[in-house]
Amino acid sequence: MWADTFWFVKKEVKYNWPAFLLTSLFVLFFGYLTARLLDIFFVEGWRSSFLLDIIFIGGTPSLSALFMSGPYTSFQTIKTDPYSKKIRFYRSFAIPINVIARSRMIFMLLTLVSMSVLYYFSIFMFLPTSFLEIYNVKDFIMFALIWFGFALTLSGVTPFIEYGTSGKMLYVFSFFTMIGLMVFVFLFTALFNQGIVGLSFQLMRYLGWYGVFLSLFLGCLACYLWHKLLCYRLSRRDYA
Repeated sequence: MWADTFWFVKKEVKYNWPAFLLTSLFVLFFGYLTARLLDIFFVEGWRSSFLLDIIFIGGTPSLSALFMSGPYTSFQTIKTDPYSKKIRFYRSFAIPINVIARSRMIFMLLTLVSMSVLYYFSIFMFLPTSFLEIYNVKDFIMFALIWFGFALTLSGVTPFIEYGTSGKMLYVFSFFTMIGLMVFVFLFTALFNQGIVGLSFQLMRYLGWYGVFLSLFLGCLACYLWHKLLCYRLSRRDYA
């Protein structure tokens, strides 16, 4: 079954390479923007970290999706529902659900890892030396790994929404998630008078590598649970 799984992943990569390229270019720009915001907040002393918090909480898990691909950039997805069509096609050949779900999760992980490497590399390259005088390279690596673990925890929602629901739900979920995220960040900042990204730097220095390992462990555990949830959802879908 693993051979079948990797065959599907290979086909998916081959089919989606233009989306990989476009998403990679956007992620590099995204990294430049983040580096600029980190400089403004931590070096220049800008008090509001609202946009920075939105980027890390909402943006880093989104690195698990090829958000510059057709289904994400066209409202026709609501009508055509390409992901559901793909699943129906696979099921018409009696391909086991576990193989389908596993291939979706591995492709998601491949996307997340590659885009995260590009993202944090871009941030590091564009960070001014004044920032690295406050937080050294080791601090930055730990910071990146902690947020990668956070992204890993939530990234399983990408294949679940894509293949476990519908094209309409893809947009509905994205819209309400963004609204909820903005409300959460606003309330958190108002209640604690501190940004989430700033707090993560403090926790990183307090917990050190223990915080990194905890974040990555929770991320791996969440991926396993997302895989089980996707298998359950696909087994319950109507493919008629």
